[in-house]
Amino acid sequence: MFGWPVITADSDTEVFSLAQARNNAVRQADTDVVVIADADTLIDPLNVLRAVAEPYGICWPFTKYRILDRKYLDTPLHELVNVPYINTWDGEGVAGVGGCIVATRKEFARLGGQPPEFIGWGWEDTSFTAIAWTLSTVRRLEGCVYSFEHNRKPRHSTGSIQDTYVGATADSPGWTRDIARNRALFQPYRVAQGRPWVMRAVLARRAADNPEDPLNWG
Repeated sequence: MFGWPVITADSDTEVFSLAQARNNAVRQADTDVVVIADADTLIDPLNVLRAVAEPYGICWPFTKYRILDRKYLDTPLHELVNVPYINTWDGEGVAGVGGCIVATRKEFARLGGQPPEFIGWGWEDTSFTAIAWTLSTVRRLEGCVYSFEHNRKPRHSTGSIQDTYVGATADSPGWTRDIARNRALFQPYRVAQGRPWVMRAVLARRAADNPEDPLNWG
């Protein structure tokens, strides 16, 4: 829509790593500001412009995250706010989700990018949100981001909205939404949240263990 360069990227892991795919995309970018957008997601283009116009800190250009049925793929963007959703996340705080992130490449790398140790679904966005809250400036712009469901046969053991979202059969091998998969990896970030000196130590240790970490981009 805006004529900006578009970069796509994947992870080099057997089970898809969203964090690594995002980092790989940013590594390829040669612009000062990047819009890190998930392939299954639509975002208000005006909010993207607002975020890019003032690219400081880490900006999530939405306050409401909505998971929609794929049957609404052809619905005009301005009408999506009125369609039923499968799951939602609203508000602030560490329980963050991705969808769309706007930042300068320099700031993204300074924060270590997305945690590359997270494989499969879960907790990488929460950990990155904890990093941003602790070591950067977090910004959110009022509005919705829409993600279209692309997993199959979600579990319905309790009938809750959250239960409908987790436990789904993934459309890529091994990427089933298992809430317990990466929970242990999140714990250092949880402990370090709000304590900059501890978070810096977590990122330094991670960089030492992972030569491809964005902190080592140079």
